[in-house]
Amino acid sequence: MNTTFHKLRPHLKDSGYLGENLVGTLKELQRPDSLEQYKKYILQKYKPTIGFGDEFEQKFLRNQAIVSHMIKDSVFWKELLKDLREIDVNYRMKNKNLDLIPYLEKIELNKKKPDSVVDKVCRISVLENDFPFESKEFIEELILPENVFEKINDIVRTEIIVKYADGIDIVLESIKRLAKEHDHDFFVKIKGEDEGYFAKHIYLSYETCILDFESNPKKIIFSFEIQIRTQLQDTIKSILHKYYRSDRVSRTKKSESHDWKWEFRKPRFIPNYIGHILHFFDGVIVQIKDKGDIDEYKS
Repeated sequence: MNTTFHKLRPHLKDSGYLGENLVGTLKELQRPDSLEQYKKYILQKYKPTIGFGDEFEQKFLRNQAIVSHMIKDSVFWKELLKDLREIDVNYRMKNKNLDLIPYLEKIELNKKKPDSVVDKVCRISVLENDFPFESKEFIEELILPENVFEKINDIVRTEIIVKYADGIDIVLESIKRLAKEHDHDFFVKIKGEDEGYFAKHIYLSYETCILDFESNPKKIIFSFEIQIRTQLQDTIKSILHKYYRSDRVSRTKKSESHDWKWEFRKPRFIPNYIGHILHFFDGVIVQIKDKGDIDEYKS
């Protein structure tokens, strides 16, 4: 089982998107400071088939629907939903009738919006990497409209919310077992963010066929994300999202430091620390539960 399946994805150099002479010119480029600047930068510098505009959005949504239906119809997805019900029943039996997965009937596939995808592309390309790009290897990993489905790992995702933090690993082990049974490569990312978000994400590979921008079939290896977190962390995630959505693109790499810990009046200070506090409470609740001190009728 290859747990680094992303290395199997085709590089741009194999697809004819970028010329060899590009490397020497990148040092002279000016860093895009906004999402709109980045869209223009991609169009002017890399000459993709189409830019990150209206036409991209239409064709992205078409392919996203293809991928989503493929996952929903897969044996893995159907067996996962069945396993989660069994996990909840077994947890009740072992933990004085305490239920683990409160939203079983609401678990579904979620689709990332096109503007969020482009926002993430910009964030990865500019904020999370040194700019200008001087590495030939990095150029080969550039995310363009042609390859977002190979490069972005949460275009289709699902969320599994558990009441108690010890349930995260129970669910995770079930997913890993099913992935191996159905020959899906995978890797796990443990999230312990400085900003106070704690969860475990698993990424499964699916080999599928989408349509390129000229409506020709294109075989790809696509990544499907499953997020597992507690109810408390789910609450703080929804709060944190509105603070970070608007300023992700405009922040420089330097500003993504620990300065917020000393900026007591800034909007991010409170929600960030609430995330850490809730993670602490998740651990305390597990210890109390293990001692048998949680009343099943009040949980």
